[in-house]
Amino acid sequence: KAEDALAASNLKAAESGQNVARMEAEIMKKNEELVSASERTTTAEMRCEEVIAELAAVRATQAMKTADDAKLQSDKEQAQGELEDLLAELAVTNTSRDMLRVNQIELE
Repeated sequence: KAEDALAASNLKAAESGQNVARMEAEIMKKNEELVSASERTTTAEMRCEEVIAELAAVRATQAMKTADDAKLQSDKEQAQGELEDLLAELAVTNTSRDMLRVNQIELE
């Protein structure tokens, strides 16, 4: 009877050992999955940082373009104002020349 009890105890110990080994294998598998997920997360985080940097570069380029566009618009408006001033001066000069011709004709 003692031998039966010892055999039953040994059988339970062997089953417990198998259960522990199975659990350890599952834990190792889960650890590998976690490492893999962690690596994917790190890769995704790095890509996000790259995209954020690219977006910042695009925004900086857009800001520079907006500034350039504003400068061009300002230059255009200034040039247009100068042209209007020159046209006004030309009109005065033409009027003065016409008046001189009229005076010259009257003197003749």
